[in-house]
Amino acid sequence: MNIKALTISLTVVFFLFFQGKAQISTEENELYNGEIKLGSTLLIPENIKKPPVVLIIAGSGPTDKNGNNSFMLNNHLKYLAEGLAAQGIASLRYDKRFIPGNNHINEADIRFEDIIEDANFCFQYLKTDKRFGNKYILGHSQGSLVGMEVAKNNKLKGFISVAGPSEAIGTTIIRQLRAQNEELADQAAILIDSMLAGFEVKYINPYLLSLFRPSVQPFLREYMSYNPSNEISLLKTRILIVQGTTDIQVEVKDAEKLHEAAPKSELLIIEGMNHILKEVPLERSINIASYNNPDLIIDQQLIKSLREFIK
Repeated sequence: MNIKALTISLTVVFFLFFQGKAQISTEENELYNGEIKLGSTLLIPENIKKPPVVLIIAGSGPTDKNGNNSFMLNNHLKYLAEGLAAQGIASLRYDKRFIPGNNHINEADIRFEDIIEDANFCFQYLKTDKRFGNKYILGHSQGSLVGMEVAKNNKLKGFISVAGPSEAIGTTIIRQLRAQNEELADQAAILIDSMLAGFEVKYINPYLLSLFRPSVQPFLREYMSYNPSNEISLLKTRILIVQGTTDIQVEVKDAEKLHEAAPKSELLIIEGMNHILKEVPLERSINIASYNNPDLIIDQQLIKSLREFIK
C-alpha cells in the first residue's frame, strides 16, 4: 500500500494543553483511503522520544472517533485517548467511512470488510510515522473483531480487546431474541442460515425488518461470517482482554471465552465499568443514562491497566 499516494493531510492543527503533568499535541487530519475520507485525531505526548502509539477502533454503528453518534453523546473514546496521552501513550482514532458528513455512502453499499480495510489503512499510516515506537491496536466492542483482523496481518507489539463479544453476531442476535420471543428467534435463525448460504432474504417478519432489512443484508452477511473466538486464537502477538462487570451489552463470560480461545492472553475484569467505559452501577436506568452523559469520566483503573500493558 502506498500511503503517500493515498493519504492527504488537509488540515493539521497543533496545540498544547496540560492534563496533569503531560504536555500533549493534537493533530486533526483527514486521511484518504482512496476516495474515502476518514477524519482522524492523533494525540502525541510531548517531550517523549518515540512514544508507543495505539490505534483506537470504535464499536458498532455510526460511532465517530470520540465514541458518539446521533443517539448518544458520552465521549468515551475521546476520554480514553486523553487518558492514554496523559500516561505518555500516543493514539490515533478515526471516524468510520459512513459517519454523516464524511462520505456519501448508501447503506446497501456498506460492507464489513470495508471497515476492516479502513482500520488496516489507518494502522499502515501509523507504521510509516517515524515519531512512534511500539504499535498497538485497541478495539472496542465490534471494533475488537475489526482489530483482530488487522492484527492478524500486521506486526505489532500488542492487541487490546475492550468489551469485545466472543461469538458471531448471528448467534448473538438469536440469543437476544430468544430471551424475548422464541418464535421470532426461530424465524431469525432461518433468515441467518439463508443469508450465510448466500441468499437474499425477501420475506421478513415485520418485527424483524429493522434487523434484516434488505439494504443491510450484504453487511450482515459478511459480519456474521466472522467468529471472534476463532479469530483471536490466530493472533501471534501479546493480547489483553478487558471487560467491565456492569456492561449491559457484552458479558464477562464473553471475555472469559476469548481468554479461553487465546490462553496466553491477559484477562482483566474491571468491577463497576460499563460498556462505554464509565464507572456506573448495573441498575439499567442509571447505566443507560450514562450513554448520554459526557460529564462522566472513564474508569481510571482501565487507564492504569492499559499503561501497564503498553510498553
